[in-house]
Amino acid sequence: MVIGGPRAGRPLHRIRLTGHPRKVCRPCNPSGPVASLVAGHPGQVMEPGKVIVACMRNEALFVVEWVAHHLAIGFDRIVVFTNDCEDGTDRLLDLLGQEAPVEHHPNPGPYAEGTIQKQALHLACALDHVRQADWVLHIDADEFVNVTAGRRRIGDLVALYPGADAIALMWRHFGSAGKTRWEGGSVVESFTLCEGRLPQIGSDDPVGYKTLFRPRAFGMMGVHTPKLPLGQGPPRVVNTAGRAMPVEKLLTLRGSGYAVTAGHLTWDNACLHHHHVKSDDLHLLKRARGDANGRRNGKRKIGSAFYTASNRNDVECTSLVEMRPEVRLWESRLRAIPGVAEAEASAWGWFRSRFQTATAGA
Repeated sequence: MVIGGPRAGRPLHRIRLTGHPRKVCRPCNPSGPVASLVAGHPGQVMEPGKVIVACMRNEALFVVEWVAHHLAIGFDRIVVFTNDCEDGTDRLLDLLGQEAPVEHHPNPGPYAEGTIQKQALHLACALDHVRQADWVLHIDADEFVNVTAGRRRIGDLVALYPGADAIALMWRHFGSAGKTRWEGGSVVESFTLCEGRLPQIGSDDPVGYKTLFRPRAFGMMGVHTPKLPLGQGPPRVVNTAGRAMPVEKLLTLRGSGYAVTAGHLTWDNACLHHHHVKSDDLHLLKRARGDANGRRNGKRKIGSAFYTASNRNDVECTSLVEMRPEVRLWESRLRAIPGVAEAEASAWGWFRSRFQTATAGA
């Protein structure tokens, strides 16, 4: 990733949050309806040991399920940056943060680092509790971590590779399941059709990763990988099956992701369910929202080459549906936080008026 602006190339732990009011973060100490679940949840440590960083705009329909899922599998804190929200995503995150380990940071600009997303990642990595975390993962609201090793917690994945500086989680693309209209409920339960085989290198199959990494081992956080390792020698990066990943792109600001071969592709032990497509009306919302750089480009238009390659409905996968009973416990407690259910209802009204009356060709 090429970082623009006058501070390009400076390690994130040396960047000060100029232009943004200093936010004092409370200890990760949930209260109210969430407290009993956290206290009795196996493996849930009340420290920012494993942290998710995310960027969101107009994601209020999905926030509660997405947060609940990742808390249920063992992440300790979720840090979200938002910009230009029209559906109340920012307000919903603030409400969740009153009693759950969710932290919301507005990201209104200016974007000195070149794009909305790059700015958010710079700001996130300048937070002490992100820099000092044991592990950090940057994902989006349409990505759900699926650990299949051990007890299916994120701790079970990192325990497989104690010597790793980073672990690359490969996308598994989920499609629309032929749905034109979404009536609500769980994304994980609504869209269970996905890729049936690993992608073919050199074909139109989209290949992508996000990376769980030790923040103290790297100088910067990129969209798909950390950047600029701080230790002596190359970083130790493996895929979820334990195979060493190519790290050349992690050593420079240029480029993003990994230069992989077929042998690097795997969904063993864990992967990232990528619900890029969803139903037609939800995809209209995604296109209107714009990409990570705020652009409303043709890549996300229904029927585009990227849409077609990502809209995979080859086989049914209910792996995360099996986790839903535990996730629902989290959801019910999150929705019991004062104001959360009302904020979700308001977002539904906004979505119906703006997108469920639109046509698929809009």
